[in-house]
Amino acid sequence: MQLPASQWHSKRSSFLQLPAIAIAIKKAKNVNELTDYFDKEAGNLHRLREYRSKHLIKPIAAYKKGQDRCLMFPWAEGGNLCSYWKKRELDARDKASVQWQLEQFAGICSALVELHVLNVRHGDLKPENILWFEPNKDKGILQIADMGLTAFHQKDIHTKQRKGLPTATPSGTSRYEPPEMDEQRDKPEPRSRQYDIWSMGCIIFELLLWLVYGNNVMQAFRDETRRSYFWEFDRITKTYLVHPYVVSHMKVLRKHLQAGSAYHDLLDLVQTKLLVVRISEDYVSVPDCREIASEVHECIKSISNRSRSEDAYLTPLRLAFPADEINGHTRQSQKVHQKDGSLAAPERQDIPKIAPTITSEGDIIHEKNGHQSSKLNDDWSSIPDNEFAAHFFDLIGWDCAKPPERHVLLCSNCSSRKSAMLFDTVCDLSRLKAQSHGCDMCALLQEALARKGIKAPRVVELRQNAANVGLKNGPNLLSIYSEPSNLHAPDEAHLGLPRLLDQATPEFFTLLKEWIRVCDSDHDACRRDDEEHALTMPTRLIEVGKHLRLVEAASIGPARYIALSHCWGPLKEDEKFCTYISNISQFQTSINFDHLPRTFRDAVTVTRGLGIDYIWIDSLCIIQDDNQDWQNESSKMEQVFSAAYCTIGSSSAKSSLDGFLVERPPRSIVELRTGSTDTRYVCVDIDDFHTDVELGELNSRGWVLQERALSRRTVFFTSRQVYWECGAGIHCETLTRLQNSKVAFLGDANFPKSAIEHYRDGRQLLIQDLYERYSGLAFTKPSDRAVAILGLQNRLARTFKTQAAYGLFAVYFARGLLWKRRDWKLMTRIAQPAGRRVPSWSSFSKEGRIKYLDATNELKFKEIDWATSDFENPFLIQKTSASSASTEESILASFRGLARRLIMIKRDMLVMIQFDNEEDFNVDDLRCVVIGRDKMEGSRTDPKQYVLVIHQARVASGERLYERVGVASLMSSYVANEGSWVTIR
Repeated sequence: MQLPASQWHSKRSSFLQLPAIAIAIKKAKNVNELTDYFDKEAGNLHRLREYRSKHLIKPIAAYKKGQDRCLMFPWAEGGNLCSYWKKRELDARDKASVQWQLEQFAGICSALVELHVLNVRHGDLKPENILWFEPNKDKGILQIADMGLTAFHQKDIHTKQRKGLPTATPSGTSRYEPPEMDEQRDKPEPRSRQYDIWSMGCIIFELLLWLVYGNNVMQAFRDETRRSYFWEFDRITKTYLVHPYVVSHMKVLRKHLQAGSAYHDLLDLVQTKLLVVRISEDYVSVPDCREIASEVHECIKSISNRSRSEDAYLTPLRLAFPADEINGHTRQSQKVHQKDGSLAAPERQDIPKIAPTITSEGDIIHEKNGHQSSKLNDDWSSIPDNEFAAHFFDLIGWDCAKPPERHVLLCSNCSSRKSAMLFDTVCDLSRLKAQSHGCDMCALLQEALARKGIKAPRVVELRQNAANVGLKNGPNLLSIYSEPSNLHAPDEAHLGLPRLLDQATPEFFTLLKEWIRVCDSDHDACRRDDEEHALTMPTRLIEVGKHLRLVEAASIGPARYIALSHCWGPLKEDEKFCTYISNISQFQTSINFDHLPRTFRDAVTVTRGLGIDYIWIDSLCIIQDDNQDWQNESSKMEQVFSAAYCTIGSSSAKSSLDGFLVERPPRSIVELRTGSTDTRYVCVDIDDFHTDVELGELNSRGWVLQERALSRRTVFFTSRQVYWECGAGIHCETLTRLQNSKVAFLGDANFPKSAIEHYRDGRQLLIQDLYERYSGLAFTKPSDRAVAILGLQNRLARTFKTQAAYGLFAVYFARGLLWKRRDWKLMTRIAQPAGRRVPSWSSFSKEGRIKYLDATNELKFKEIDWATSDFENPFLIQKTSASSASTEESILASFRGLARRLIMIKRDMLVMIQFDNEEDFNVDDLRCVVIGRDKMEGSRTDPKQYVLVIHQARVASGERLYERVGVASLMSSYVANEGSWVTIR
């Protein structure tokens, strides 16, 4: 409805009766131009009143007043989508709220379908133009706004049929413009409706960042791309590409999100259907082109529907933002670095600084020793284990576990509560702090919040049931236990240990034995597959009877034994307690228990308490100064940990001197009586396997990855409690169970069977994930990096029915070569002990974290032709050779490749090549070996080549020997056509 100024006063009284409205006032120096645009906008808005979609804003009126042109709309009480993301960040962790957003985005896409069917393009979709109405009514509704300059075209006239018909509307917000706008910017060409699809892809991608990482990360991403686009123009290939900064975010999301989840499917939608450069001229659905609105609507509607019908499909999460994995936004930040006239890898100050990890306010992200929490820390669930707990209390008696009675002080609010709701849903921490001085319950909650780093002044939302009090969409804060005799406890109440048992007591060992008994009798997943695991005894064991002594396993026959997984720590020579050539005879006679370091004494105590006669400890069962014995025994780690009856993980001990049977800090407990027989115990929640074990001292050690994966089951002793891990999950000393689908595969008794099921995208991705994680672990001796995973490597090779050496597998040799340093920190070459050779193309040859070329975007396996004519697979050479063992080792330590020149200037080399470490390279001496090439498909004229960058080694012999110095993804034009065969060692 368009009103002339003369009718304004007569209608004013009726306008005042309307609900809250928003008035947009249009001004311009050029009145004629303003009039033209206003008339068009008012006319378009009038047409919108005929549309059915509830997700399209419906205008109230348009009118003129003097030189002003005014448009009237309903008032959006909730603001726009951007303000929603900023104000309602906790909603990202609330399943119902996420479901609502998915439903609303499905509705917005249905509105686009209605527009596009009638040949209408919005042209300026962005979060600021998606308004939130009626926020207090079933969460409200999102509507597309700013429709006034929407382009309405004659129905059934496609973009290509409107050539020469200039668009009458300005382009939208630049950062959401599709790449085709770059060519049309100064041309009077019509714009496709697929303009809106690209913009919707940008918005949904920002939604995904908000859901997964939080508002701060999403806003940082928006700030970084504010003066840019989601695409860039490659001046070399003369093509448009999705911007590398956006692609890098997609890569880390795909790496960290669980396949088959709602979040993963949203990413697929954005990556394969929305942020796609190619478009169809006829606005129809075409493979490898940007999708049309109707298909997008069906995709997101399916995601929305599945999120409501399938519980496991949508689980709200919050991941730590992996800033070190995100590529820099601009290439200009890379600088040329030369040394003595030669090209050299950039020094530290020449590398762009990595932004610190961005966290949302209130997020709990644990870091230890510089290691960010891995992608294994999501999807944790706490489950009652009441049947096990009830049986355990029958064995030891409740009196052994019951906390001593003490007087409890409660404020008026806490003393008046009779239900499971111990606190108000909204908690003001300033008020809580004031109340805690005179209330034990408030003080308990304040302590629990402080442990998570949450302190006043803050307001938080809580969730509560009969078993837990926690942050809404966040971790548990308090655990609530019922007495075993409480017949009135609700179904979800926990039976558990509010007060932990004293360690090394009969009751404590009863708990460990019960875990073992249940695992042996009830856990099918923990039974060994004897055909897959040919288990043998270690060479030596320590007998733990009345007298300790070192024994040869061959002399005792098959027997149960415990294996110890521990940190040696930074010990002085006189602090080490080891078996040497000089004392092995004495140890075979007896070992003085009191002379053992405390960690070893505790391990012997636990072994005795479990009724097991033998234990394996590396420093005692391997002769430390006998190189041959050390080499032989270190290669048998798979057998040692696979055959162990159980493994002890001393997670809390930083060295063998510390011990792990230590006094744990007392747990704060408040006893609540709500009747003559109804007693509940409220305690600070301490069930945190991720912090206590995953981020514990032991798990930062290089050897422990294979020790944990190869062990049938493990008891982890931490500073707060003991955890049991086996194929059936994680059991806490508090008698609660924890589950995490991504962590479970490391507890698999038949590793890697469950891991293969989890990594449905391919076995190579499992290998890459394990070796990337392994590269970030610490070693007392850096040279151990080449041997501390051999047991795990042997298991994987046997499972995949292939050969493996130096971190590479015969069937995946080409893929395994394409690793690079993970971040800005340069790698350093590891000095190997005498007699050991580790090739430069193995990540074991260098210190530092690695990552492989991304298998989703950077290097798509299904779209690669492996350049097998450009290099020789050494495993195949070795297989056909009748050489001796020493010659086999020499063959596997090198391979032959066709070395080609690099046709690049110095600056491009530093930008495009990821050098491993800081060495001087003469540009003319650098060569590359092509490992793979993009398949020649479609209109691709200059496919990428994935290469090892090599440099001639300084050797005295006349043989041309080269070593790896980096890796790169290069256009074919950068690589010479001809080359010569060389040996890469």
